[in-house]
Amino acid sequence: MAWMRFNSNTHIRSAGMQVSFDVLYPEHGVGAKGGRTLYLLHDYGENRAEWLLQGSLPEFVEKYALTVVLPEGLNSFYVNLPSAHFFSDYLCDDLPAYLEGILPLSSQREDRFIAGIGMGGYGAFRQVLNRPEVFGGGASFSGILDIRGFYGEQASLPCGKQGTTIPAGHLFGTWQELEENGNDLFLAARRLAGEKEGVAFPRLLQVCPDTDPRLEDNRRFHEEASGLVIPVAYEETGKSSRRDYLYGCLEKCIRFWQA
Repeated sequence: MAWMRFNSNTHIRSAGMQVSFDVLYPEHGVGAKGGRTLYLLHDYGENRAEWLLQGSLPEFVEKYALTVVLPEGLNSFYVNLPSAHFFSDYLCDDLPAYLEGILPLSSQREDRFIAGIGMGGYGAFRQVLNRPEVFGGGASFSGILDIRGFYGEQASLPCGKQGTTIPAGHLFGTWQELEENGNDLFLAARRLAGEKEGVAFPRLLQVCPDTDPRLEDNRRFHEEASGLVIPVAYEETGKSSRRDYLYGCLEKCIRFWQA
């Protein structure tokens, strides 16, 4: 397996800053048409090393002959921020185009999959629901799927330093802007079901522990998507260590993608 680390502000401009990402590339089994790519997104308050430290990634890269990309998302929720740091455009446009230009990776949507935990689960579904022509599917592990809650009881989010917070509107836009900007996943799912003619629905996978505080939000999203006839597989898991949970999620994700 090859492990490559990139720091780029020349080829990837949409993020509005220098961006870092890691690429884990298999030694064998890529194939003539180019390899499949899994984009893995980290949680809020974490960084891309979360997956490197706990996810047993080298094993999966070689076992399934796939390339894994670990973008640094900061605490952006992987949206196009009002501050002009466009993380969604970065994930959907610039990053795939850049990597597929320098590595033998397939550019077919069915060969791209995106997944993440917590904030990363939100980010994965946010890209898939709004840009189904880019990714063939997405997976959310313990995803933060109802961001409108941040406008209620949690009107701001913690931001790094102790006691420092950031208003939800600085990340997702105003309450009114949620109607159009794609950041409300429930609205994005309804829009996809009603407007995305000619594009096959992406396949979605949700995994959430039955003790997770986000469980009810995950259940509601699954019910919403299923009612819209968007294909979504759903699983609730028991209690386990974080390392075991991430390992199990990766295994489920890849098998789901391959099925």
